Amino acid sequence: MKKIKSIILVIPGVRLIYKFLAYTKHHGVKNAIKKVKQQLNIKKRSIDSTGFFISETQRRKQKAEKFKRCIKLSVFMPVHSTEYHYIEQSINSVTGQTYENWELLLVDTCDGSYSQAEDICQQYQKQDSRIKYKKTVNSGRESRTINEYIERAFGDYCVILKQGDLLHPTAFYEVAKEIYSGNADFIYTDEAVFQDAPNNVLSLLFKPDFAADTLRNCNYISNLSVFRKSLLGAAGSFNDENEDAYYYDMVLRLTEKAHHVRHVAKVLYYKRHSKSAPGDAQRIYEAEKRAVSEHLKRVGMKGTVGDGKIEGTYRIRYEISGSPLVSIIIPNKDNRYTLAKCISSICDNSTYRNFEIIIIENSSAESETFEYYNSISSDNIRVITWEHSFNFALLMNYGARHAQGDYCLYLNNDTEVITPSWIEEMLMYSQRPDVGAVGAKLYYPDGRVQHAGMVLGMSGSCAHLCHGFEKNETGYMARLQTVQNVSLLTGACMMVKKSLHEKVGGWDAQYAVYYNDVDFCMKLRSAGYLNIFTPYAELYHHEGRSLAETDTSVRMKRHQKEELLFCERWSEALSLGDSYYNPNLPLNRNDVYIADLISAYNKCDCAGGKII
Repeated sequence: MKKIKSIILVIPGVRLIYKFLAYTKHHGVKNAIKKVKQQLNIKKRSIDSTGFFISETQRRKQKAEKFKRCIKLSVFMPVHSTEYHYIEQSINSVTGQTYENWELLLVDTCDGSYSQAEDICQQYQKQDSRIKYKKTVNSGRESRTINEYIERAFGDYCVILKQGDLLHPTAFYEVAKEIYSGNADFIYTDEAVFQDAPNNVLSLLFKPDFAADTLRNCNYISNLSVFRKSLLGAAGSFNDENEDAYYYDMVLRLTEKAHHVRHVAKVLYYKRHSKSAPGDAQRIYEAEKRAVSEHLKRVGMKGTVGDGKIEGTYRIRYEISGSPLVSIIIPNKDNRYTLAKCISSICDNSTYRNFEIIIIENSSAESETFEYYNSISSDNIRVITWEHSFNFALLMNYGARHAQGDYCLYLNNDTEVITPSWIEEMLMYSQRPDVGAVGAKLYYPDGRVQHAGMVLGMSGSCAHLCHGFEKNETGYMARLQTVQNVSLLTGACMMVKKSLHEKVGGWDAQYAVYYNDVDFCMKLRSAGYLNIFTPYAELYHHEGRSLAETDTSVRMKRHQKEELLFCERWSEALSLGDSYYNPNLPLNRNDVYIADLISAYNKCDCAGGKII
């Protein structure tokens, strides 16, 4: 009887029914059904030779999909003489793609006349006509090798795959979709860093959409990068004179010329973790700084490139044209000692001297306040009076009308300057014709971060990024320590050209207390300008001291009213999401830690999707 039972249970369907009945007996029907569904889902999935899970239904569907245009991808993979077993894994990740219109060019850069890599590559070439193998004499020069063979490629778009790295099976499919739907010239994706196998993820890079200033300060794009082959005519060839940064250099060149840069917010490239030899990292950083310097020359920006606050990031000091007058606009109601600290910190600490301070007096009642006004009045410090009820937006507009400078620097009276060059750090960006608002890094008196840019859609409308973090924390993908393109900035310290203030209609009076600054930023963004956060301009912010209303219930009602107005006005932008904040990242908290990301990602069966 036992023998008959063992034979019957070999039949898959019978075995599943038997398991269902057995599980029902001990755990109930509901749990048994759930268990069977899980088993069926596992059976539907297949695992390819590189260790990625993908459902058979998804694989068949993507393979069967027909696109309007026939786009071929040319994949270049330089092969070197070490770690031969990685070669097969990388090639398998290409042959396992659900989008099959590609060619793989294996370029052997190994020293000598023969290597084991040659045998491996030639075997694959025999098995698949889309794979081509070439031996090159450009030993160790990947950039020169790619230049040599890229013209021989038949593809419309080019992909660089590094030996040992892996592509998710859906990578080319997702890229092709972006090309067909958006006519993209340059496409990049999110990526993971793994060790040994792709399910052993060490780090996840959920990137923002294209952000030129962020890219100039660190190579956040990295992999997977796919670009139209015809772009090379305008961008030039890979730079073999700066071999250690040839890839970053080419990303900068290509994005300079591309008309449509697109980002696929899915983890499709898996970079194998490797330890750098002593001195390699520093050599690469120096090469990347040279690449950024050359980029600045090509785009007509004058500046010097140095080391950033953390390794692998850079700091650009742009040349300031002339010495334009900066009008610092500070609204005030009493708070004599708070204002005095703010004014003293500006006058005593600032290295940029061509500024005027405009204090907007609004309903002060204390005699000490007016005595202080009289004591500081001078050629570059003026007091103007606003004889109406408190409305922060109208106060900013009133100050801008009285400003004699070409630049308005809106500043709360409860701030104190930390960085002597704070005005220069903001002005160097504000002077650019493509820039709207520039914001500084603000701290609470205890050193915790109060402002480092804001995210559209966070907490329902918008919220501060990394709020409350310690001063020296880096934040996810170094966002606290590098210059970043952002959507929103606080009005507590914000610089903008006076002409732009006027062009977008100034600050909106409907936001009397809240959301006036972020609404102003959105107006600049919708007019086509970039907003920038710089961590190199630092101030303390005693947040809350300058609020006009002390009644908590009144403040809450006003906040709700103005938040609703903001959400209704910018509903379309909110539905699309913040382009500088990856959709895989949470909106219910102000930042994430990499351990949380990896934990959530490991629960997913395949790439992409909202993971937190």
